[in-house]
Amino acid sequence: MSVIKKVFLAVCIAVVTAAQTALPVSAYTDRLSQVFEVSAQAHGGDLFNGLSFGDSDWTALCHIRMHGADGAEEYLDTVEDAAEELMESEGFVRPTELQRAAIILAAAGRCDEQLINAAVYMNEDLSRQGFNAYIWALIAANCADIDEPAAAVNTRQSLAEYIISKQLPDGGFALRGTAADTDITAAVIYSLAPLDEWEWVQTSLNSAEQCLSALQLENGGYMTIGVENCESSAQAVMAFAALGYSMDDPRVAAAYEAMELYFRADGYAHLPDGDVSGVATGQAVQALTALALLEKGERLYDAVKLPELPEPSDDAASQTAEEVTSDMQNESSEEQEDDKTDAALNGGQIKLILTVVLAACGAAAMVVFFVRGRKNRSVLILGVALVIAAAGVQLLDIRTPDEYYSERTEQQELIVTLSAECGTALDNMDKIDQAINPRDVIPDDGMVIYPCEVALADGSTALDALIAAAREDRIQVDYSGTSYGVYISGIGHVYEFGFGAMSGWLYRVNGEYPQMSCGAYELKNGDVVEFVYTCELGDRDFDY
Repeated sequence: MSVIKKVFLAVCIAVVTAAQTALPVSAYTDRLSQVFEVSAQAHGGDLFNGLSFGDSDWTALCHIRMHGADGAEEYLDTVEDAAEELMESEGFVRPTELQRAAIILAAAGRCDEQLINAAVYMNEDLSRQGFNAYIWALIAANCADIDEPAAAVNTRQSLAEYIISKQLPDGGFALRGTAADTDITAAVIYSLAPLDEWEWVQTSLNSAEQCLSALQLENGGYMTIGVENCESSAQAVMAFAALGYSMDDPRVAAAYEAMELYFRADGYAHLPDGDVSGVATGQAVQALTALALLEKGERLYDAVKLPELPEPSDDAASQTAEEVTSDMQNESSEEQEDDKTDAALNGGQIKLILTVVLAACGAAAMVVFFVRGRKNRSVLILGVALVIAAAGVQLLDIRTPDEYYSERTEQQELIVTLSAECGTALDNMDKIDQAINPRDVIPDDGMVIYPCEVALADGSTALDALIAAAREDRIQVDYSGTSYGVYISGIGHVYEFGFGAMSGWLYRVNGEYPQMSCGAYELKNGDVVEFVYTCELGDRDFDY
């Protein structure tokens, strides 16, 4: 750092420090309450109203950490259900999805051994996702504070050792390359901070802290990948708070003030001249929460000390054997009903059978016609008619009663067509980063979700259509964001940045690219929704 830069930064920090005398300590807690209120208004007055896993998770987590889990029970149930579905998946599951669920549930005292084992201790897929998965595995383990099993594949110590082994000469960390990245360095700091009693961890933290301080810009802000942004300042605040530095520290105060420059009336923007971003808002909320929790002597990502619950009353513990037996019988009946549903033919299978039978009969009739010396033209006509009928079957909408009534209820008034493709990936395999996108996750024809009809409730969004289609085909969808916007990071394990810094998912409706989040775009009956992967913005007629 040049002498001029050092002097300029010192002046800025001095100004910020002086300004603190006029800035109430509660400024960030007031801002946090303001953002919570905006989020609540977007959900009908209750932040958790209709919330499900993948929607405003970090804002929800911060609200639970600040105010407890009262009122969040239904949301936490959806997190548990989603985690269970991920654990039962037969394909590759992105480790950070399980880790995020574990962190959220741990904040409410609901993370169990099965989940933390799947997310961290017994997870053999961390390397398939890359360095980030190791960082968040350690964070999840810290939050859950559950003993490691004897046969653990990963432990908190082994995770810390692996993370520290990636430390760069300047003390920082990065996903790739030799230049320290603000966001990754900060994340490593708050993952290692709860282990600071280990001397070798503290040594690494000291170097990382020095690097993070050196990365601070003259205006107190931070950048990543060469771009100054809100999220990087927020990450720095979170890291310093995890190390125990409050707003009394000039670095924290300067980073906080820089982050506040991105605040808008209803959230935070990613860039200084940008609009509100769900990702930026979510990370700013975490920074604000980290500062607020520091006043209580707590870290944002650490084990939560929950109050001891009273012993259950005699009434609550007096369920009779008959009631237990009845519950088991009901569960057994439901399982048998599910088995019957699985065993029955669905509409698609019926359509295939009809097509094959008609086509086979038509082909047989035409063979008979030619074998008999073309003497009976009626046989040929019958054969042609059967083949045409076989083709016509494909145009029919054949559904079983269960499919019809489950998909076309009174509330499901929209029928849209949805697809997801990554054809550009096939054209750019020389750019693939297999640490993010292993080669075997890229479909040979580029189609992640083939065009299909989706029945939706009136008022549903492009995101709702994607999730419905993906669930039907058991395809993983990764997304993040808040009520302000949703960002799709992966579909079918094809992830952003897997083919370069400008690669990722976009969507279009009826051939046009909407200028809003897919979670905000309401669909009309008959819309055609396409999620498309681009390796570089501008390719394949992408214009933004």
